[in-house]
Amino acid sequence: MTIKIIKGFKFIQSNMKSKEGDFLWKEVGKWYKHEGDLDICKSGFHACLTPQQSLKYIYGDKWFIVEAGGKIIHEKNDKFVASEMRLI
Repeated sequence: MTIKIIKGFKFIQSNMKSKEGDFLWKEVGKWYKHEGDLDICKSGFHACLTPQQSLKYIYGDKWFIVEAGGKIIHEKNDKFVASEMRLI
C-alpha cells in the first residue's frame, strides 16, 4: 500500500502554536495526527500548496515546509486540510 504524501507551506507563531487553533507543534519532523472530522478553515491541519499561496496566511513569524498525509481535502484553490502533518 502506497501512502500519498504532499508538500505544503505554513506559518506558525514563535511559540510553535497555530494562530487559528490551539495546537502546539512540539517537535519539528514528528508526524501529528488530527482526531476528528476535517473541515477547511475549521478543523484539521491546514497548509498551502505553494509558497506564494501561503503568503496570504501569514499567521506567525515561523515559516515551514510541511508534509501532509492521511486524508487530505482540497476545497479552496489556495489551501488544503489534512489529517496528518509534520513540519520539516
